[in-house]
Amino acid sequence: MVDVLIAYAAGTERLMRACLDSLARHEAGVDYAVTVVTDQRTADEAVTLFGSDVERLVSYAVSDYAVGSQRHAFVLDEYMKGASGLVLTMDSDVLPVADGWLGELCSMVSAETMLPGIRWPWEPPGSDVTGIEARVRSNQNWNNTWVACQLVEPEWVRAMSLKYASGDDTGFALAAQVREMGLRMPGWLPTRCALPEGGMDPELNRMMCVAYGDKVVHIGGGSGKATGRVVDADGAYDKAVERVLSEGADWILNDDESHLYEFTREDEVVEYKMRGMYNEMKRYLQTHDSLFDK
Repeated sequence: MVDVLIAYAAGTERLMRACLDSLARHEAGVDYAVTVVTDQRTADEAVTLFGSDVERLVSYAVSDYAVGSQRHAFVLDEYMKGASGLVLTMDSDVLPVADGWLGELCSMVSAETMLPGIRWPWEPPGSDVTGIEARVRSNQNWNNTWVACQLVEPEWVRAMSLKYASGDDTGFALAAQVREMGLRMPGWLPTRCALPEGGMDPELNRMMCVAYGDKVVHIGGGSGKATGRVVDADGAYDKAVERVLSEGADWILNDDESHLYEFTREDEVVEYKMRGMYNEMKRYLQTHDSLFDK
């Protein structure tokens, strides 16, 4: 029995509903139960919305000062204290799109592997990459899986004294530990993405409406769309996200509605990613004057 653990945040009802509908529509290939974990402040809302659709709903008191990623990491850490067996951490913007998806993930568990799931969709850095770019890319590359869809053994997490809240972002400490142990993190690479609107080059897109192994689709920025925020700067995937939220993500597997990745221009892909991160940091600093208050 696999425990599929999905975190719920206030205002993401449509996102969670699309996720649960996709779970119900596709046979997992192994026995599983769905647990929703959330902040105590949204527990009543979650029970009202999803209580009849999931096996368990668990809530924890999260600090008022915690930001989104910290809240996510905190509830995962609290849950892992008493969990057992196999737990699949799954973001609510990940939607299964093929039968047998979870069974295939479970088959990747072996003595030489840990944390099977979806792999970061970028090429590992070369020896000439240094500084902050090397730090970012050492975590976010296709040798590593990530918490958005990742199978973990809670007993191992506790034995290694690991925390989802440690490292540069949620779950990075777990992946770093696996690398240190010399083990592999197997999983699905990106296979295709929904076709964008406008002039965006879909080969560069590795974050919005991406299918992994043609088994699951990660909406990417889905919670932002669900709560009325801008999803991407050019609006290239607004319509695709809305369609996923309305009818599911299975249509992304249609060849005439998706772009199949070629992986022949990875230098451009990484440049696009790093430039986007840099621009995001600039925008954040420009709109958060309180960071500079004394």
